[in-house]
Amino acid sequence: MKESKIIETEKKPRDISSEFINMDMFEFDTFLRTLKNEPSISINIPFKDYNNSLRLKAFIEKIVVLSDGAKQKRIATIRGTVENKAEIPNITASGVKFELI
Repeated sequence: MKESKIIETEKKPRDISSEFINMDMFEFDTFLRTLKNEPSISINIPFKDYNNSLRLKAFIEKIVVLSDGAKQKRIATIRGTVENKAEIPNITASGVKFELI
């Protein structure tokens, strides 16, 4: 007898990188509120400066509970050089990924 297996595929996170880059922090915060029912969102940006990295850290640390009680999954990646990573040494402790270029 064969068992049928249902493989659940996780929906690809909604990429909001361009909004993060192009909006100021107040516009972006307002925009994020419109995504309160999106199961997962991601930001993948090049290193710009320390303040931008702090904004990304705040994005990751904010917990959003969806209407079904699950937590919104947030993924963030900064792409940069070894020198850039030295400017933000603790950023990965918050869950932000750093990708060397």
